[in-house]
Amino acid sequence: ELEDLKAKLIDHRQKVQTALDDIDRSSDQAWDDIQQGAKNTWSEIKVECERLNEKLDVALKNSDK
Repeated sequence: ELEDLKAKLIDHRQKVQTALDDIDRSSDQAWDDIQQGAKNTWSEIKVECERLNEKLDVALKNSDK
C-alpha cells in the first residue's frame, strides 16, 4: 500500500512540476490560460493528497498489526 501511495505522490510531483514549467514558459497572451491551468492542477493535487493522507494513515495503522 505504501508503494502505491509513493507512486501517486511521484505522479503528483510531476504534474506540479509541469504546471510550474508552463508558468515559466508562458507569454503574456497565454498567461490567463496557464494561470487557470495551474489553479486547476493545484486543486486536483490538493484533493488527491488529502485522500492519500487518509490512505497513508490506514496503511500505517495496518502495518502496526
